[in-house]
Amino acid sequence: MRLGVISSAVAAALATPSVLAFEVYNDDVNSLTIGGYADIRAVNTQDTTEIIDGTSRINFDFVRQMGNGWSTQAKMEWGVNLVGNTDLSLTGDYVHTRTDEFLNNRLGFIGAHHDTYGSFTAGKQWGVYYDIAHNTDIPHVWAGTSSGVYTFNGDGGLNGTGRADKAFQYRNEFGNFKLGLQVQARNASDEIDDLQGNPPPVPLANDPNQIRSISYDNTFGISARYQVMDELELGIAYNHGKFEGAFVDGRALSETDKITGVSATWGGMYDEGLYVGFNANQAEYHEVDNAGRIMPKSTGAEAVVSYAMDNGFVPLVMMNYLKADDEAYGNLYNGESFERSFVTAGFHYLWSDKTILYIEARKDFSDVPTAQAMVEDDGIGIGMRFYM
Repeated sequence: MRLGVISSAVAAALATPSVLAFEVYNDDVNSLTIGGYADIRAVNTQDTTEIIDGTSRINFDFVRQMGNGWSTQAKMEWGVNLVGNTDLSLTGDYVHTRTDEFLNNRLGFIGAHHDTYGSFTAGKQWGVYYDIAHNTDIPHVWAGTSSGVYTFNGDGGLNGTGRADKAFQYRNEFGNFKLGLQVQARNASDEIDDLQGNPPPVPLANDPNQIRSISYDNTFGISARYQVMDELELGIAYNHGKFEGAFVDGRALSETDKITGVSATWGGMYDEGLYVGFNANQAEYHEVDNAGRIMPKSTGAEAVVSYAMDNGFVPLVMMNYLKADDEAYGNLYNGESFERSFVTAGFHYLWSDKTILYIEARKDFSDVPTAQAMVEDDGIGIGMRFYM
């Protein structure tokens, strides 16, 4: 069947980010592969239509066989902003569209791997929390807004749930059980991130509750996944870190950021037949609203259902839900409430093993403060993703 020929490579790319690549050199000891994709989409939302970049990227993966079961690796990945910045206020993995810079750092790490002893890696890399969240980070236009990954309107690098900065990881598999451990080796006194340089989707003028700056000390994360059967995997993850910060009016902020997430995955996206991905989380001082204000407590969930047909068409539906605790949020922000809720539906068409055409539409049901409502809007996007 046509889909069976092309689905395995694309499905692998979703399970392991940036795995679609072509080998340019291999002498049985050293190898180099180049991967990534170009993605451009037209999006109509917030009363405007724009051509924007779709998280395009390029990566280089160097692997060296060391003998005695060991191999070493060095990987570098840059986001490529093909069309410049956008006036659309988008959440999720869109931090690169808020700048005119052509290249931005996505990943960069080195590591050592052994079939028995596991993997040791250090640098900027996908956090172990993402192990239980990647299963819904699949729709191309609107995704990843409620899983707890892309925090502080960025890439999740600050607290390690997304593309973690300065992270050391250990990973291993024991039969059907997969373990991930992570620590971010940071010095809070030396690393103060100015969040005004990475503004929220809807910065509110003169709002004293918007966070101006933040600094994390070491953070810690753990993930565990179990392959129940060929089609079903269950997972759980936890991330924890203390931070210091300041509001725009100069008040100090000192709290503990923690999030617990669970997941269930059935099948493989683009594998012929049914795919279901679900994750849910509870968090404290981990998420911010569209104005960049911290949520003392929040609950989030994402779910994707798709069905890959043998002619290359893949219809899909996704649900996103993120709610701030009414009492805690309301006490801080004059009785306001925040609930992000929307459904995305669309079609992906696997034109070839490395080319996907797609159309996705969003219907919004959110209940957020009026000043933040422009971000939570209906919309439609159409585009093409060209894998290397």
